[in-house]
Amino acid sequence: MQNRRDEFFIPDSSAHLLLDMISLIEMRLRILSGRKGGGMTQGISFGDNQINGMFSEKTALGIVGFTLFTASSLTSVYSPVFFTAVSESPTIIGCLRSIMFVSMAAVFFVLYRFVRKRDSFVRSNTVRTAFFLLQLLLPATVLVDRLTGIEVPLALVALAWAFWGIANGFFACAWVDGQGSIDESYITKISFWSFALGSCLVIGMSAMTSPTNIVAMAVSTIASFILLLRAFPHGYAESDVHDEEWLIEKSKFNRNGSYIMLVDGILIGIVACFLFYSIKQTGLTPAILGVALIGTAILFFILRTHSPELLSLEHSQLVFLPIIVCGLLFMEFTEAPWQLVFSLVLFIVLYLFDFTNSAVLSLRGNLLSISACYCFSKGRLFIVAGQGIGWACGAFLTTELGMMAMPVFIIVLIASVCLYITVAAINPNKYPLIINTDNERFPDKDTNHPPKSEPAVIERPYKRKCSLAAQKYDLTPREGEILFYLAKGRNAKYIADQLFVAERTIKTHTYHIYQKMGVHSQQDLINIVEGEASPAN
Repeated sequence: MQNRRDEFFIPDSSAHLLLDMISLIEMRLRILSGRKGGGMTQGISFGDNQINGMFSEKTALGIVGFTLFTASSLTSVYSPVFFTAVSESPTIIGCLRSIMFVSMAAVFFVLYRFVRKRDSFVRSNTVRTAFFLLQLLLPATVLVDRLTGIEVPLALVALAWAFWGIANGFFACAWVDGQGSIDESYITKISFWSFALGSCLVIGMSAMTSPTNIVAMAVSTIASFILLLRAFPHGYAESDVHDEEWLIEKSKFNRNGSYIMLVDGILIGIVACFLFYSIKQTGLTPAILGVALIGTAILFFILRTHSPELLSLEHSQLVFLPIIVCGLLFMEFTEAPWQLVFSLVLFIVLYLFDFTNSAVLSLRGNLLSISACYCFSKGRLFIVAGQGIGWACGAFLTTELGMMAMPVFIIVLIASVCLYITVAAINPNKYPLIINTDNERFPDKDTNHPPKSEPAVIERPYKRKCSLAAQKYDLTPREGEILFYLAKGRNAKYIADQLFVAERTIKTHTYHIYQKMGVHSQQDLINIVEGEASPAN
C-alpha cells in the first residue's frame, strides 16, 4: 500500500522552487539562443514520481540529493580538500586519485560482470549503509589528521581513498538506477543541472579553509545518502534477465569506442594532475578547477542546443583528436601563465566527453527497459579506468625524473594520436574516425513530423513491449533505443537531440528498423509494438 504522503504534491516546497528556477533559467537560455520551447518536459506519469511535468516532494529531494552527491564527488577529485600532512605534494595527490579511480573502475567491472541481481543489490538499504560507512572513512581520516595533528600513515590514507572510490562507484550506480523511474526526456536535464550546480558548490567548498571544507564535504555526503534512502521510489519490478542477455549478446564492446574512452580518461587524469601542479606553483586558488567544470557545463549546453551531433562519440573524434594534439603542443612549448590557460581549455574539452558519456549512459538503460545499473557500470568502465592510469602518469610527470621526461612523453603521445589519425584515414573500415551514415534510402516522410499529441501509454510496460519487439525482429541495442522513440511518435530531429547524434544517423537507423520489421510507415511500427503482449509481472 502506497503511503498517502508520498502521493501528496507540494509545488511550493524548497525543492520545487529549485526545479522551477532551473526550468525558468533553461527556458530563458533557449529563448536567447533562438530556440523555441524549453523548460521542463511534460512527461508521462511514472506513478507518484511525475504528473504533468510536476515532481513529488520525494523525487524532487532525490534530485537535490543527486546534486549533492555530484558536488562531493567532483570536489574530492578536483579540489585539494582531502589532504593530510603526508599527502600535500602533487605526486602523492596524483597517486591517491589514481587509487580512487582504479577502485571505482573495479566496482563497475564487478557490478556488470559478476553481480547477477544488481538491481536489488544497489537498492538494498543494508548494502547502501555498508558502502556509506566505507565512504565516511576518508573525511574522518582527514579530520583526525587536521584537528589532532596526528600524522596518519600514508598507507591508511591510501586505503581510505580506495574505499572512497569504491563507495562512489556504488552510489553512482544507485543514483542512476533511481533515475530510471523518471521520464526519459528529463534524465539528461537532471544530469546536466546537477553537474552545473554541483560545479558551483565545488567552487564554494574549494574556497573554504580547512577543516571547514572537510566538514562541508561530510555534511554533503551524509545528506546525499539520507536522500538516496528515500528518493526515487520504484514502481516496477526488477529488470528481466532475458533483456540483459539480449544486450550482452548484441552489444559487445566496440574496440574503437573503448579505445577513445580509455585515451580520453588517461588525458583527463594527466591534464588534471598537471593543473594541480601548476596551481600549486603559481599560488592560484584551487577553486579555478571548479570554474573549469562550469566551463564544461556551458560548452555542453551550447553544443546540446546548437550541434548535439558533435557530442556523439563517432563525430566528436574529428574534433577531439586534433584538439588534443594542439593542446599538448601549447602545453609543452609555452610558459606560465599561458601554459595554465591552455591546460585549462584542454581539460574543459576533455571532460566534456566524460560528462556526455555519463549523461547518455544514465538514459540508455531506462530507454531499453533493462538494468540502468548494468548499462552505466559497463559503459563507464573504460573512461574511469583511463582516469586512474592518467592520474598515475601525471603523478610520475610531477617528479623530477618525470619533468625531465615530459618532452619525450608528450612527443610520443602526439605521435601516437597522429598515427591513429593516419591509420584511420588509410583504413577507415577497420579504424573508423566517424561512422558512415550516407544512406538516403529511408522513408523520412513519416519521421519528420511530430505527432499532434503524446500517445497516452503507461511508460514502463510500453518500454517492455518495445524491448520485446526489438528482440523479436533482431534489432541492435541502438535500434532498440530509437524504436522506443519512434513508437512514441517522435520525429528524427527530436530523437537526434535526445541521443546526441546527427539527424542523418537517426534516419539511417530508422530505415534499417523499417526493413527488419517489414513496415513502411511509423503508424505500422506503432501498431506492431502495441500488439506485443505485455510481459507478466
